[in-house]
Amino acid sequence: MTKLFSYLCLCLFAVPVFAQTTAVKTPNKTSVPPASTGTTAVKMQGKVSVPQTTVKTPTVKAQDKASVPLAEEDFYSSYIMYKLEVGTRMTRISLLDSSRGEPNNGSFMGTSTQLQESQNYFPAKLFAQYRITQQFGAGIGYDRFSFTVGDWGVEGAGTGGSDGKATLSGPLFYAMGRYPNSTKFTPFCELGLAFYSASFSADANWASTNDKGVSLGGTSGIYLAGGCAYEINEQFLVDLYMRYMKISDVNGEWVMLGSKQGDVVLTPSYFAIGIGAIFFF
Repeated sequence: MTKLFSYLCLCLFAVPVFAQTTAVKTPNKTSVPPASTGTTAVKMQGKVSVPQTTVKTPTVKAQDKASVPLAEEDFYSSYIMYKLEVGTRMTRISLLDSSRGEPNNGSFMGTSTQLQESQNYFPAKLFAQYRITQQFGAGIGYDRFSFTVGDWGVEGAGTGGSDGKATLSGPLFYAMGRYPNSTKFTPFCELGLAFYSASFSADANWASTNDKGVSLGGTSGIYLAGGCAYEINEQFLVDLYMRYMKISDVNGEWVMLGSKQGDVVLTPSYFAIGIGAIFFF
């Protein structure tokens, strides 16, 4: 009797639960409509379709690919970097023809028969040069030097009188050759032309007597130079330098009280040694 009552209670509980469960239906699977933004939906029977998005790659015009900074960088690396260099030097000169004739007879000027170098060690002899190839190039520079004109006898400057100081200055144009190698030392040579203007600064004591003065014309020269550069780093070098400069005579006249008294002939050819510093762009 007790077991029968238990079976009845179990049936009364299970029947409503079974009925409620069978009443719940599984919803139909619906397709997701394709997106309205140009995406494409792939329909698959009985399955939910997944939208596929088409990615469009923008078209880049050929002329837009090279920007201005890139073009400037290409120009610099192709034509400037390790090709253009600037520098300066200080030199010591020695005149090759420092004496001439006798007083008032084949002299440089009047009684002046000697020339004496006026050394200036300030490094102001600027130059710029361009390497066309690793072996050859061209350059432009500036030269300036001075010397005094006087009659000091056999004992040299300081024992006699000086008429004044002549100064030559002007541009240099040259071709250069180099010998690149695996070391930090690079020998080089130059062959060039020089164009000088000349001026004369009269000694005060000499000029004050009878109002003396000197006028000089320009001149030109040809030179051969050589040396060896040492690489400190990729953008900085130092060098030892020698130059043989052959300059045509400087011609002029000296006057007294406004009247020409005689001709002036100066021989400024020189040999120079020096040191320099060079910077690469």
